[in-house]
Amino acid sequence: KQGHKSSDKRCFEDYCEYVLGLKETRENIKKTTDSGYRYFTKRIYPEIEHIRLTDLRAEDLNNFYTKLSKPGMNLNTGGKLSGKTILEYHRFISSVLSQAKKEQLIPYNVAEFAEVPKRAKPEVKYFQPEEITAIREALEQEKPKWKVLVHLLLLTGARRGEVCALRWEDI
Repeated sequence: KQGHKSSDKRCFEDYCEYVLGLKETRENIKKTTDSGYRYFTKRIYPEIEHIRLTDLRAEDLNNFYTKLSKPGMNLNTGGKLSGKTILEYHRFISSVLSQAKKEQLIPYNVAEFAEVPKRAKPEVKYFQPEEITAIREALEQEKPKWKVLVHLLLLTGARRGEVCALRWEDI
């Protein structure tokens, strides 16, 4: 019906290990990236390791993401995982399934159909006018180089690293 049929009966865990091996050898990923992937698998495998690639459904992934968003899943705080962290899990699973699609083991990437929690937008923090006034008054006792630097930060909204990276030709 779809033009091909995979005889591959591998489950998600086996195929994921195969993909991680590919990434290590072909992409020369950093050890920290590899350890991050391995950390993800500690939560992924108990939930979907036994499911064959061809049998994996968006519903399975949705159930996994829902479980991650429940209280107690964050090992540091005891709370729930953030939307950003769940999105990282989703991206990892999606990359594994994309490789399976490339190898024609599955007709499509089911992760594309899963509902991932939206990433919460962080609240923008900025100085209030009275805080800026207090900073400018405190600068009066400082050397001119610090006055210029802090005024540049305040007036442009640039980050510290951006200002430190400026060259004369940029000014």
